[in-house]
Amino acid sequence: MGVVGLFSQVWRKRYRAQVLSKVKCRKLNDGAKVRVDLLGAFYPMIQYAYSNFPVDKAQQHVQRRLDMAMDKTTALIYFDGAPPVEKVQVHHKRKETRRESLDKANKHADVLMERINQRLRVRKRHFQSVQQNLRRAFHLDPAEAGSLLDYLRSTGWKAIESETEADIRIARDCLPGDVVVSRDSDLLIYQSVETVWRPTSGGRFLEYVIDDILDMLGLTRSQWIALGVVSKNDYNSNIYGLGWETNFNIIKALNGDDPSILVQQYLEDPRVVMENKKNVTFDAPARVFIHKLQTPISQTSMHHPPAIIRLEEPSITFQSVNEKLRTAKKNLAALKAVQQEPKIGKKSANTEARHKPTQKFNRYRTIDQPPSESNTVFRPRYSFKTRQRTKTHDPPKALKQYEYKVPKDPVKSPEDVKSTPTASSKHSGIKQPLPTNTLKRKDLLKALTWEHPTSALDVGTLHKNVEYALGESHAAKKEIIKVIRRAVRVASKEKKRCQRLIAKYIQLIVSPENFHDDDRVILAHLCPYSSPCNSGSSIENNEEDEQDADDTDIDDSSGKQEQFIRSLMISLYSQNKPLGKIANVVNTFISRLEDLKLLPQRQQSRVGALKKKTEFPSGALLRSVSVQMCAELKKHYKVDCEKLLEKLTKQQEKGLLPAESRVEVRSDVSAIENFAYLNKLAYNAWRLAPLSPVKDGFVSFSELELIAILWQSPILKPLIQNLYTLTSGVPSLEVTQRGLEPGRVINALLCKVGIDGLSWSQRKKAGIRAAIEMPASSEVVAHVNILREPAFDPRTYNTKGYFMRPSIRTNGFRLFLLAFKKKELQSVRFRRYPEDVLPNRLLSTIGGTDSFLTEIRNVIQLPDIQEYLGDKPDRVKILGLDLGQACTVAASTLLPQDASASEQLFLNLAVKSKAIYQPNLKHRRWMERRKHQALPGSNKSEESGQSEEPEESIVDIESNLPSLRGKDSCCINYCKKLELNYQKLDSFYNSDKYLFERHDWDV
Repeated sequence: MGVVGLFSQVWRKRYRAQVLSKVKCRKLNDGAKVRVDLLGAFYPMIQYAYSNFPVDKAQQHVQRRLDMAMDKTTALIYFDGAPPVEKVQVHHKRKETRRESLDKANKHADVLMERINQRLRVRKRHFQSVQQNLRRAFHLDPAEAGSLLDYLRSTGWKAIESETEADIRIARDCLPGDVVVSRDSDLLIYQSVETVWRPTSGGRFLEYVIDDILDMLGLTRSQWIALGVVSKNDYNSNIYGLGWETNFNIIKALNGDDPSILVQQYLEDPRVVMENKKNVTFDAPARVFIHKLQTPISQTSMHHPPAIIRLEEPSITFQSVNEKLRTAKKNLAALKAVQQEPKIGKKSANTEARHKPTQKFNRYRTIDQPPSESNTVFRPRYSFKTRQRTKTHDPPKALKQYEYKVPKDPVKSPEDVKSTPTASSKHSGIKQPLPTNTLKRKDLLKALTWEHPTSALDVGTLHKNVEYALGESHAAKKEIIKVIRRAVRVASKEKKRCQRLIAKYIQLIVSPENFHDDDRVILAHLCPYSSPCNSGSSIENNEEDEQDADDTDIDDSSGKQEQFIRSLMISLYSQNKPLGKIANVVNTFISRLEDLKLLPQRQQSRVGALKKKTEFPSGALLRSVSVQMCAELKKHYKVDCEKLLEKLTKQQEKGLLPAESRVEVRSDVSAIENFAYLNKLAYNAWRLAPLSPVKDGFVSFSELELIAILWQSPILKPLIQNLYTLTSGVPSLEVTQRGLEPGRVINALLCKVGIDGLSWSQRKKAGIRAAIEMPASSEVVAHVNILREPAFDPRTYNTKGYFMRPSIRTNGFRLFLLAFKKKELQSVRFRRYPEDVLPNRLLSTIGGTDSFLTEIRNVIQLPDIQEYLGDKPDRVKILGLDLGQACTVAASTLLPQDASASEQLFLNLAVKSKAIYQPNLKHRRWMERRKHQALPGSNKSEESGQSEEPEESIVDIESNLPSLRGKDSCCINYCKKLELNYQKLDSFYNSDKYLFERHDWDV
């Protein structure tokens, strides 16, 4: 066995052993030998031979296998001798395991024989139970080993008998250039061993070169030997709590050329001293691995083993149980032959022949034997049973709900995302089940999301709203603002950090020499696979992308991309191992970042260690920014990939690209790979990865997330407990579902909403906050039930106002409340109602205002214009209005004196765009002046007042950043330069005084 888990740990460190198929023909150095540990290398083959053949046949089988695998001229076969004293405990444990396995094999063999004798059904598991326990109980007797040694010597093999174990003798005899063949991992530890061939299936070998392993791990030979001594092996166990990875990190930090000194330094390490409660000294493994010494147990001859490896019950031996298994196989074969013989005898026509006499007749069997018609000796013929009549079964209940539906009419407008239902059914289409009084708050919010769109209502600044909610003199006012602003800063910082890591990672793996097999799985989790599309297809709005962009989704279920990004950000922020279904992929990605030197090596925490405590709960803090990041990645690598494909296709048609260029989107690779390939053809016209600006953006928090964030402050705990009438503990989801109105924490601590207790003048002053309601569960159920009644007519719907959605959106300065807009219905927008009850989109805004962003001909058909507008279609002018601009014009009209005008006069009102953009231009000029100012801290002379060094401004820093687009663009160089100046840029854009946010809000 050797050092436990050594081969697997070397594999985890990404060392890949070379596979050798024909080692017999492999050339060695002059004078080099192949030293074979027979039991350590070919134990499965020896076990098979001695379990299935007699002793002489088993020896021949072993000799033939060795002839096929090794060369007699260069191979030396080593046999184990007496057991060493250092492995007494291991031999005791193995002896007990063999005894238990032999007892189990004997019991299972008796059960097998009894079932065969009683002619009961014998299953495959009955044989496997005996065979598996026999394999565990096998042990090559020293007498048989001595006989095999003499036989191999007689056939021309050079066989050597060791004093103790063969690996010690091999380590002593091994010379430079020699090769060792063994499955035991402890031969990798000895100083004299350079190369190990590890046998595998199919006659192949894995070649482990010790120098290559040390170069991969970054260890010296002395550190490698010391690591083998302190790890768990056959001679001693490791210190509890210090596994292989922890010992590897401790040994790697030690310096020295003597393994004994390194072991002593390891025992003096503070981490080891704290865990070494049993005062382990590692004397036995140090004696073996360092000094190559073992003490044999006294015995007279090799052919008489000591009692430590003998079985105490000679009545139950391996040979006797193995003979029972062979006898059982023979008896079962003979019984089957008897059962398959033809039955000779006279049978009457009324006697029914059976397949098996021991079984009762089954009237429902599909194959039956007909009555005998003649007294023939041969085996009767079987025929399939046929039904005398056809049976018509009722369809299952799941199939009865499907009915034939009339095909839907074609879409009359490109804006219609759903086809128009027919007027045959009053309210056909998808309908959610009606809510009941027992629905939880989460289900009610989902019902409102299905019925009404969500709006982000600008209620002003965070400071003023908190001051209005709590009062100017409240002690917790500054604490609430401080905690929320700090949470926004940390969340934005973690998002930008994760973006830079992904950008540098993608930049590195674009090169084929850095691409690994695990990278394709990681890329598939960063962004979903692309669907193949042709160049002529237009880029349409995708509902899935719109849903991903909504970072206020109340549904907890998310795709693997969002789970991967969220788990990655939580792991990077909390420095803890990720959990959940996606943890393996996240660990692989972090390992790749460490291998590419994009992240420092983490200190592996042992099992059961306490998790690191963070400033804020990671799940509540990073949920919003993780969803934002998923939407940005999907838009960049899927939507922009289609634009890039369209551009390259036009260039290829014009002959601007090489003829061998492949302009297509492959569906078998990730969207990131497609984008990187097409972007390279376009000379990096797009940036390789999305990166957010230095200025912090908006972050969304739900009510439960706000509770978890504000709970970290000891000043705010009593306020939250008073709101929910708690004495201790965090208000959980069950507490917030006790029929309380949604948004209680937001209304009490952040922003006062509603009209309760306000006069008419105060309502007008409150503005949009007075239109927001905080309904109880019963009110929500009643409202949704009205909208889902079969007789509901949306043309008569005129309800206004907002329902509070318990979430906010803030950047630390401005505050937005998320609410359901009752004036608009999603069922009208997506045309879930029949055509005859849908209100006209030209005359009603109940379906939303998206239709007004397009031309009138896309909203309503021309024949209907005369009906609604009262004029001919050719006299209706289509005017373009940019809803992004807003201006108020004061004008006077001069009416003509002649009332009988022959024709109407149309005049255009010209408004200069400079007047409209004046606030934006003013803010832009102010920003440019601020950027050109020298940063504080410039070195100036006290006498002249001039700078001794060139003054540095924000314009200079931003202009010196490497480009993200173009032929020579590189994300790694950009991120390195950005990180060097990130503190200056961050203090400029994200100051504590929120100077830029104030000017932007004024504009």
